Amino acid sequence: MIWKAVKGFIDPITQGKVNFYKKSELQETMEDYFDLEHLDAKFGGRLQIEWNYEEWKRTLRHGNPNNAGAATPAPAAADDAAATSTTTAAPEEASA
Repeated sequence: MIWKAVKGFIDPITQGKVNFYKKSELQETMEDYFDLEHLDAKFGGRLQIEWNYEEWKRTLRHGNPNNAGAATPAPAAADDAAATSTTTAAPEEASA
């Protein structure tokens, strides 16, 4: 098995996170970790997804009008302080 060859190169803590399951155990294990209604059918769930590569490619190229903020770049390092600062209301505004 490949795991025996690779295991020696992986940190022991990470090794403890790797699990292998028999096919007969897989469905029950997936149910323990995922809501099957939201898991794609090809992974044992009930969600039916039709992947449209051309639509996805067009969204990447032109942006998604339904999710305009997704293509917005993160603020530059100099803008980080301004982006994370919060303002508080004056006492008279807070009591209203």
